[in-house]
Amino acid sequence: MRIWVLPQAERAHVAPGVLKAYDLGLEQLAALGMQLVEQPLPTSLEQCMRIAGGLMSAEGYASLGSLFERDDLRFDPHVQRRVLSGRAIDAALYIQLQNQRRAARHAMQEAMTNIDACAFPTNAIGSVPLDEVDEYGTPLALLGRFANLLNLCSVALPIGFDEKCMPVSMQIVGRAFAEPLILRIGHAYQQVSDWHRQRPAGWELADTSEAWGTSA
Repeated sequence: MRIWVLPQAERAHVAPGVLKAYDLGLEQLAALGMQLVEQPLPTSLEQCMRIAGGLMSAEGYASLGSLFERDDLRFDPHVQRRVLSGRAIDAALYIQLQNQRRAARHAMQEAMTNIDACAFPTNAIGSVPLDEVDEYGTPLALLGRFANLLNLCSVALPIGFDEKCMPVSMQIVGRAFAEPLILRIGHAYQQVSDWHRQRPAGWELADTSEAWGTSA
C-alpha cells in the first residue's frame, strides 16, 4: 500500500513530542510493508482549517445566532465567539467558501489517485489543561478539520505518549466511503503494536470489583 505521510512543510506546526511518536508509528507502517510517500498537500492544513472555520461560523450563526445574542443566556465564551463571528460572513463570502471547499475536495481526490491512504498525526499538540485552551490560538483543529471539509474518512490509532506522558495518536485517512480499507490498515497496525492497551503511569484504571463493588 502507498501511504501519504505528513509533508515537511506541515511538520513545523506539530509539537516535537507528537512528531517523535508519529515518526515511530510511520516506521511501524513501513515495517509492515507499506510504502511511505511524501508529497505536498494541494490545500494546506491551515487553509482547510480557515475554510472549515468560516463555514461552521456562518452555519452556526444561521442556526443559533438568535440564541447566542440573548443577554439572559450564558454560553461558553469560546463557543459564543465562534458562533457570533458568523455575523460578518455574508452570502457572497459564504458562496466563496463553498466554492473553495469544492475546489479543495476535487484537488485532494486528484492527489490521491495513486495513494491508498494518508497517515497524519491526529492532533498537532498533546492534551493541555482546559484553562490553557484558546480556540483562536491553540491548534486544536489543524489536523482534524481537513478530513471533514474534504469528505474524507479517518480512524485514530494510539501510537505512544508525548514528553508530558499524554497519549498521542495517528490518523489513517482515506477517501470517502473507504472505511473498510482504513480499518484494515488500523487493524494491521494494532497486530504489531500494543499502544492501544497501554496507559501513562498513574492512569491505571481501578479494579472494577473495587470501584463498583461486587454482587452478594
